[in-house]
Order: sequence, then C-alpha cells, then structure tokens
Amino acid sequence: MVETIDNFICLIAGLPGSGKSFSSMTCPPPIFYVDLEKRAEQTKKLYFNNKEIIIKDCLAFDENYQRDAVKTLANIESAIKELIQLARQDKVRSVVVDGISNIRTIVREEWVVKHPNRIRPSNPGDWSDINRRTESLIFPFINVSRVHKLNCFLTAWLTSEKVRTSDGTIEEIEKIDVVDWLYFYIDFIFVMKIYEGDFYSVLVKSPFGVTDMFKVSNQNFFDIIWQKTHGGD
Repeated sequence: MVETIDNFICLIAGLPGSGKSFSSMTCPPPIFYVDLEKRAEQTKKLYFNNKEIIIKDCLAFDENYQRDAVKTLANIESAIKELIQLARQDKVRSVVVDGISNIRTIVREEWVVKHPNRIRPSNPGDWSDINRRTESLIFPFINVSRVHKLNCFLTAWLTSEKVRTSDGTIEEIEKIDVVDWLYFYIDFIFVMKIYEGDFYSVLVKSPFGVTDMFKVSNQNFFDIIWQKTHGGD
C-alpha cells in the first residue's frame, strides 16, 4: 500500500475530449497550469471559475498565424523559472503540463528552424538532440514537484495503431504516444476512456498495481485517485 505517498507525479493519457484537462484541474490549488492545448481558459471558465489556477498559455504564433516554435519553447522555459520561484515561496500546490505530446513536435519544429539547410531530422544524432531538448523542457516540472512535494499532472495523447498478431490477423491497439521517448520515472499513469457517454479512467501503472475502469463523470478526479491509492474503495 502507498500510505507514504503524499503527492502525485502522474501522466494522464486519452483521446481528445476524454477529460484530461478537466481532470487535471481537480488538483488542489493553487495550480500552476502550463497550457499547450489552448483549452485551459475555457475549461476554467466553465467549471473552475472560482479556483486559483495560474494559467501560462505558452503557445506562440507568428504574423501568419503559424505556430512559432522558438517563441513557444522560450515561453515554456520562462514558465519553468516562474514555477521554481513560486515553489520556493510555497505559493503553489499542484503543477499541470497540459499537452506534453505537443512539446516534442514543437522541439522538432525548432530543430528545423535552427538547421535551415536540412528538411527534417534524419539520423540518430538528430533525434538524440531532439529528445534531450524535449527532456530538458519536461523534467524540471517533475523535479520541482518532487523536491517541493507538489502534485504534478502531465497530459498526453492516446493513439491507436494496427499490429499483426501471431495468427496473422490485424488488431488495433491503443498506445500512449510519449512512452517511446519519455524516460523519466512517472509514479502513476491513468488512461481516460469514454464509454456509453460517461467518462472513465483506468490506472495502468502505479507503485502498488493497477485498477479496473472506474467512473469519473461529474466527480472530483483527484479525490477519487487519492482514495484509490490510500486504501479507499
């Protein structure tokens, strides 16, 4: 059992619209919320208008309304510095990075900008640089959360791919897209589901095992997972 755990470092994966952003905002406030999905302001206004949530909208666009990778990543770096200061002053209890799947894509775009003679990364060295840069933008959020005992929720996309089974049939499987390059230890991984119009979650990784699918519609996600990981029903 995990009675000694007093904060969550977790990944929430799901398809678009499966409740990742909403669930993340159920964390204890004040929440430092890094928005890479352009959903935070609307979600807060609709459901958490009276909750103390510090939203950092990091996505930047140029004069042609195209995403500006260099400015976006600079915004993330600025957010990291601000979080460190707030954590040292004990002015934040939870951290959310909504859209870490986007970070690696944006780092790849930055790589192309910085290598104007190259069309795309094409060798292991290129991808190694991209992965290290991506890690440098995600790990500080996890590290600050561990040091200061903050809750840290990272959200990621759930994708599907078709694989051939041993008997030759094709089977579609779900996959968390960041697991191929996210090498940090994450204590808990939840997968969000929509079933018959209701929202559910499945705990697929934790220090003490996994759970069956449990309903989270119209409930406080943080309270539910706290109960489930501290001996509740």
